[in-house]
Amino acid sequence: MASTGFGLREHLATVSRHLGTIILVIAGALAVGGAFAFLQTPVYLSEARLLILDRDPVQVVANVSGGDRSVFVTPQEEVLTQVQIVRSPVLAERVAERIGPDLVLAEMTWRWDWLRALPRTIRTQVLNALARWSPTRALLDQAGLLPKAGPPTPPLVAAREKISANLFAEGISKTDMFVVAFEAPDPAFAARVVNELLAVYMEHLAALRSPLRIAQLAAAEAGRLEREVAAAETRLKRFIDERDIVDLEAQKDLLLTRLSRSQEALSEATSEALEAEQRIAAIRARTDELPPEAPQTVVTRRNPVADRLIERIAQLEIDAGQYLPGSPAATQLANEIESVRTQLRGVARSVQESETIGSSTSRQDLQTRLVLEQADARALTVRVNQLREQTTALRAEIGRLDGYGVALRELRREAEAKEQALAAALQRREETAIFERVSDAQLSRVVPVGPALAAIAPHRPKRMMTLALAGGLGVFGGVGLAYLFEFLRRTVSTREEAQAALGLPVLAALLRVRTGDRERQTNALEFRRIITGLHRLREQHGSVSVLLASARAGEGRTYIANEIADVLRRDGVDVLLVHVAPHGHENAPGTTRATGTAPVSIPALRRETTAMPTTTDGSGVVQSVQVEGLNTEQRHQVSAILDDMRGRSAVVIIDPPALPQCPEQLRIAPRTNAVLFIVEADGTPAVTAQQSIQSMRDADAPLLGLVLNKRKHPIPGWAYRWLLVPARS
Repeated sequence: MASTGFGLREHLATVSRHLGTIILVIAGALAVGGAFAFLQTPVYLSEARLLILDRDPVQVVANVSGGDRSVFVTPQEEVLTQVQIVRSPVLAERVAERIGPDLVLAEMTWRWDWLRALPRTIRTQVLNALARWSPTRALLDQAGLLPKAGPPTPPLVAAREKISANLFAEGISKTDMFVVAFEAPDPAFAARVVNELLAVYMEHLAALRSPLRIAQLAAAEAGRLEREVAAAETRLKRFIDERDIVDLEAQKDLLLTRLSRSQEALSEATSEALEAEQRIAAIRARTDELPPEAPQTVVTRRNPVADRLIERIAQLEIDAGQYLPGSPAATQLANEIESVRTQLRGVARSVQESETIGSSTSRQDLQTRLVLEQADARALTVRVNQLREQTTALRAEIGRLDGYGVALRELRREAEAKEQALAAALQRREETAIFERVSDAQLSRVVPVGPALAAIAPHRPKRMMTLALAGGLGVFGGVGLAYLFEFLRRTVSTREEAQAALGLPVLAALLRVRTGDRERQTNALEFRRIITGLHRLREQHGSVSVLLASARAGEGRTYIANEIADVLRRDGVDVLLVHVAPHGHENAPGTTRATGTAPVSIPALRRETTAMPTTTDGSGVVQSVQVEGLNTEQRHQVSAILDDMRGRSAVVIIDPPALPQCPEQLRIAPRTNAVLFIVEADGTPAVTAQQSIQSMRDADAPLLGLVLNKRKHPIPGWAYRWLLVPARS
């Protein structure tokens, strides 16, 4: 039951109300972040920096495709070139060979590698299990998921992949330097890998600087690419010749045009066939309507007007058979047929001579038309079948051309890529002439600034940062979850919410009693409001009986009953406090029984009341009694006893169980002077309380008001103490 206005007070109340949820979410986030930070394998980073000396932009002239060309090599380009050389898998493989593949695999084992490999292992095992059966094996093969059996990965290849995955190299901005770094669980091993990589890199760079070596590599690469380009062009030409491809797009457009025309003709022929079937059905229906052997009167002197009218009637009757009876079109045709028949009767009166011969002329005409329509229908059926076959063939041809198009594009793309690579290789081959002319000169010299050293502290994970991030996410998540719960909340929390939701005035809003005296003082003032209402009832009725009702167990009825009785006692009022326990319960919740006192039943209540222990710390007297059960046979006795007790005590307070546990209290509620309905703040759903209150109203119970119990401060106590209340000197 969220309030309509939402200001700072409501925000603080929301956070205070769901503080446990927020703390739980923060604790969970910190637990997850701590597990991630402290259970992850520490990662140590070792790095070395390399400097490119004498790196002014160099201009050299090369003969490229018959002409001179100036080539500039800038420092930034040189740095990027060296970075790519360092990242080469060739260097990683050489480093793995020097260190030893087995040692690399042993040192590069992380704590949770088995967990990362678990999904892949499970997937492989499941696919292998499914591949044992022929049906599933065929499906996996079609889907491309069939596990491929092959030799295991060689240790050298696995070690190379491990080194490449954890190796980093990048240029340093605005300098002629670049850095090479490696991550490993052991700092000493990380430094060893970087130093070995530097040694391998320097050897590889010296070999690459050899002009003859570069020229040989460039020439070999160009020759290989020339052969690949020739093979790609041969495959493309063979593909075009074997499939008679002249202009693929024009052929496809022509087939699409033919397919469109064929589909239109098929649709038209199908429609005509359906119309022919309808006409045949209409003629047959008309023929069935005619008498089978009724003779007809044929005029010896034929009247052309009568013949035309007869033909018109037959045509209209056929047309009318195509519409639903009673439809506007069918009604209009029926009226027209009747009009034509009226004209036909008028024309028939002018005929004097006639004779009766033969069978029905209308039947003969209909049979003739039926034969013609059936012939047309058979011809249309043949045409529809031919058009369908033609459409299917055209679609298959278009699909075949689409497949050719995909394959042709792939072949052309492959040929273009080979040609581009060949052009680049030819350009590199031409540019090697530069190195041949300056074989003794070095265009660059790369030197390491210093060897790699073992790291002292791990590079990852950053535990404090991870915990701080987890705490921040926990705070945001907890607060967001608190506002979500506040939006979904269906309980009442404040006096205003309870009064608006339940439609009864709130006589008292009691705080949850804790160790401090502040809550007790506030509750004392709230209890005084209840006592004021009871004193007003006493002024009207003399002695009164009050029923404390609730919708759920554990809402603090007994505590409220005892406190009300104690306040009335201090005011000099005699009180009878009746605790009603369900059948089978030895004691009502929160009731303290004197030594030697046993629960009494309803018939013995009148006798045992005077013998119950009393408290006389004041001018008033509190008599406490426990009643075990209220059943149908005893409710009339309860009414009589209440009348009797109101005569002996000024106030009778009845503390029954919750309404769902003791619905019999609806029988005695109308006989009391007041009913106080108790609602637990942030505990009792508003719908449940509304249903119980409605039950009381249906029973004509005198509802005095609500008591909101166990409510919290809308603003936390520390805010009152430290923020809102000024400190006293």
